[in-house]
Amino acid sequence: MNKNLSESRKNKLRRIISQSKTQIKKFIPIDTTLFILQFIKHPNDIGSLTPSSVHLAEAMTRYVVSKPGNEQGKKYLEAGAGTGAFTKTIISKLKPEDHLDIIEINPKFCERLQKKYSNYNNVSIHVGSVLDWKPDYKYDTIVSSLPFNAFRANFVEEIYNHYEKITAPGGYVSYCEYMALPGIKKMFLTPRAKKVLQDTLDVTTKFENKFQVKLDKVFVNFPPAVVHHCQFPKE
Repeated sequence: MNKNLSESRKNKLRRIISQSKTQIKKFIPIDTTLFILQFIKHPNDIGSLTPSSVHLAEAMTRYVVSKPGNEQGKKYLEAGAGTGAFTKTIISKLKPEDHLDIIEINPKFCERLQKKYSNYNNVSIHVGSVLDWKPDYKYDTIVSSLPFNAFRANFVEEIYNHYEKITAPGGYVSYCEYMALPGIKKMFLTPRAKKVLQDTLDVTTKFENKFQVKLDKVFVNFPPAVVHHCQFPKE
C-alpha cells in the first residue's frame, strides 16, 4: 500500500515537472533557454547569459557587405555563433555567390544551428575550435563572438594571429565586449585573477590600437555593448 502511494506521488511529481517545462517553453524562446543552460554548464566559454539583440547583430555585421556584380562572391566566417543571434543577419546580407562558414565549439549550439540554417546552400556549419579551422581560402570579414575577456592573454593573442592569417588583405574582424563588465568583474576578483584579466585587456587594447577603424556603441542590448571593427593591412 505504502509502495503504491509512493509511486503515485512520484508519478504526480513527474507530471507537474513536465507541465512546468511546457509552460516555461511558452514564455521563453528555445534559443534563450538553450543559451542559459549552456552558460550555466560552460560559463567560461560563453560571454553572456542571453542571446544578443538585433541591434547588436546589425552593428556586428557592419562589414558584411556584398556588392552586386562580384562574380567570385565574398567569403565570411562567423566564429562562436552560439544559437545564431548574428547568423540570421549575416545570411540576410549574403548574395547567392557568397559563402559563410560557421565555427562553433559547443555541440549543443551546433545542433541548433544545423536545425536552423543547414538548408542554405552557401552556409557551412562546423563544430570545433576556430584555431583548428585552416581553410585553403581567406575571408573578407570575420564576425567573432568569442568572449575574449574570459580567456587568458596568450590564448587571445593566438586567436588574433590566427584571424590575421585567414583574413584576406584589407579584410575585417568585428567583435564585441560588454560595457563596464571588465571593471565590474575586477571588483570581485582576487589580485591574481585581476592580473590575469588585465593581461588579457592589454592584449585586446594593443590589437585595437593597431587595427581598429570603427567603434559602435549599442545600448539597446542586455547588457549594452561596444563593437570593435578592425581592418588588416591591404597589402
